[in-house]
Amino acid sequence: AAGASVAVSGQGFGGSESIAVTLGGNSISLLGPATATDATGTFTATALLPSGTAPGSYLLQAAGATSGITKSASLSLTLAPSNQWYFAEGFTGQGPSVFFHETLTLLNTAARAVSGAIVYQLPDGSTHSVPARVQAHGVLVEDVNADIGPGKIVSAMVKMNGPVLAERAIARTDAKGQQLDTDFSPGQSSPQSSWYFPEGYSGVTFQPYLTVQNPMATPISMTVTLFPTQGAPVAVTSTLVPFGRYTLNLRGVLPGKSFSTSIVASQPLVAERVEYWGDGVGSAKYGAGVKPGVSSAGKDWYFGYASVLNPDQSFISVLNPGTQTAHVTATVNTGSGRVAAPLRLTVSPGQRGTYQLHVLLASLKHS
Repeated sequence: AAGASVAVSGQGFGGSESIAVTLGGNSISLLGPATATDATGTFTATALLPSGTAPGSYLLQAAGATSGITKSASLSLTLAPSNQWYFAEGFTGQGPSVFFHETLTLLNTAARAVSGAIVYQLPDGSTHSVPARVQAHGVLVEDVNADIGPGKIVSAMVKMNGPVLAERAIARTDAKGQQLDTDFSPGQSSPQSSWYFPEGYSGVTFQPYLTVQNPMATPISMTVTLFPTQGAPVAVTSTLVPFGRYTLNLRGVLPGKSFSTSIVASQPLVAERVEYWGDGVGSAKYGAGVKPGVSSAGKDWYFGYASVLNPDQSFISVLNPGTQTAHVTATVNTGSGRVAAPLRLTVSPGQRGTYQLHVLLASLKHS
């Protein structure tokens, strides 16, 4: 899991040379003295996985400083139990056209009960705390609507005296009581001072928002930057009050565009991107999704699923937050075991690029 240490060993390198270890193309810290191979080209080290790394599959790579030899292995990061969880997005609106019902689910995998509190944060910085207790090997489903009442824009902090897993569900129904959509999202266990959201779209019926949570007792200043596929980035600055919740209408900032988003803040905070689409207005639209960002850029990314079968459409969004042009290569493995030709994309500094997989891989639509 992110934040844990992992033993790394290798052989076949040059003798007595320094070794650098990267995860997803980013350097990671090694515990203890500088790592070097012995006379036979073998090394053993302990690497510290960055605490803000999102769950998923990554490429762990070791490189010899003198020989240039590189060796790699796949590493899967899971969502580990934590004493603290954060949820930037939350809403208990009730009508007239859409009704929200939000719950928080806590799972205790330990053999003893854990207790603590759920702290709700409102936009003005006021808070409301409710006690929480989860039995050994038990589950607690907390009704947010019942805790804070209707019509509240809210973030939530879960603080327990032992590790738990936490997830949020937001169900929406229309005025007739018919289900519109339900979103399930895991919490974030580690606030960060930087967040990146490669995907964003404000065209046609899409209505994106950015929700930000200040988990600290001091104000936080931040800059939100939207990176379009063409043209100059657009920046919005703001200050979050202590324990406050902030919402930015991204369509209002950059309407009718495909874009990526970054947040750079003076202190660690939590952020999520909320997207509504389809018929309706604002949060009353038919479809909805809430996604966390990633806290650092990387060179290697893995996606376990995409469909280009008719009528599905699949995209990969790429943000280049750096100062140099990024040359990107995507490799697609099909369900039948075929490997499609590499897909290449060039993304200028401060811009967003897009792979339209259903167009680029049209020959695979029936495979």
